[in-house]
Amino acid sequence: MSENYESAIPTEVSLKKRVLVFVPEFPKLTETFIQREISKLIELGNLEITVFSLKKASGKLLEGVSDHVVYQRLGVLSFLKGWVYFLTTRPSQLWNTAKYFFSLKKGNSFSKVPFFFKSVGYTYLFSLQNPDHIHANFMSWPSTMAMIASLLLEIPYSISAHAKDVMVEGEYFAPKVETAKFISICNRLAYEDCINRSGKDSGKDNPSNVLLQYHGIDSVKAFESISPAKRGERLFLFNGGARLVEKKGQKYLLEAAKILKDKGLDFELHIAGPGPLYSDLMLQIAELGLENNVFIHGKGNGVPFDEVVAYLKACDIVVQSNINLNSGDADGIPTFVIEAAMLGKPIVATDAGSITELIINGETGWVVPQRDPQALADAILQGQSFIQNGVRPFGTDNSSNWMKDCPSEVQKKALDMFDLDKNIKELEQLLLK
Repeated sequence: MSENYESAIPTEVSLKKRVLVFVPEFPKLTETFIQREISKLIELGNLEITVFSLKKASGKLLEGVSDHVVYQRLGVLSFLKGWVYFLTTRPSQLWNTAKYFFSLKKGNSFSKVPFFFKSVGYTYLFSLQNPDHIHANFMSWPSTMAMIASLLLEIPYSISAHAKDVMVEGEYFAPKVETAKFISICNRLAYEDCINRSGKDSGKDNPSNVLLQYHGIDSVKAFESISPAKRGERLFLFNGGARLVEKKGQKYLLEAAKILKDKGLDFELHIAGPGPLYSDLMLQIAELGLENNVFIHGKGNGVPFDEVVAYLKACDIVVQSNINLNSGDADGIPTFVIEAAMLGKPIVATDAGSITELIINGETGWVVPQRDPQALADAILQGQSFIQNGVRPFGTDNSSNWMKDCPSEVQKKALDMFDLDKNIKELEQLLLK
């Protein structure tokens, strides 16, 4: 164990409720929604927010957030201090918490021992921030650690859960439903999975503290100052800042691009996300003869946020080719799709994850089956026809009111579902109770 401490928490005394938000790595480029929510909670000013993180990620801290972040890993000294503290000041809580945790059904007791010992150490570090409430991100090990800390410190905890952390990495569903003040889940697919798993383990149906609560998104406000990317006359397709990983299904999108090229469509497809499949996808592009049609920016490392936005503002159609993996891993509603919808962009997507909560075939976009390149190609051609018929629900100029001038059903739905002010105020009220 190593010690690495960085604290910028204000020292003045506050009468506000103190909430420690536990995020293992912060701020991650692929989890921008977490920082947005934290930033808005800080801005509202009714809670004293401390973000506790083990590692500083590569994302940029938003203005107003950096002064509320503590980065700290558990070192040998703090580990020993923690155990001495709980053994001497809270022995009964330590004993009861250990007895409860080791009674839970998951793995074997031997594998749970090191996690419990480490959790006690981190609970000590949490306690130094004097929290009244712990809000943990993810239904996996971070919320398990928060559950232990809650029992040791005798303060409430809650969980913000998302997609993979529920459907693939989630653990101790029934105990967390039993002990958490609330569990907020940002898409219906993961919400129903959590309900099903906690019910199977506990025999309870529809627990009232498990909530379907969408993220708040305000990115489009920042888009106004970003100019669209330069483009030619060809149909401009954009796969967004989607990571180059299996569940994004880009190999099927490339096969669809080959079909479009063989049909004689003059188009360009841009992809701007980071990921390990960059070399494989570049090889597929070469094998399919798509070098003049498909462009992956960033050489597998992704591109800056402003550049992704520039492509988004310039594009004609957003195309998402996601798939559900056999492991259970699937996206909820990708943030990029939400942002595209808020801009009123025509969207072609697969029926993977929870995307059909926002994109309804024939109403707010085109939805096709997963792993079906022909269906993707056909939907893109429908989108092109939609554009050519003179209905253009998007703009590529940089005027301040361009979004207001381009209303569409998908835009209205996205703005309603993911309204930042409304959704974060609901989260704040849950934390204030």
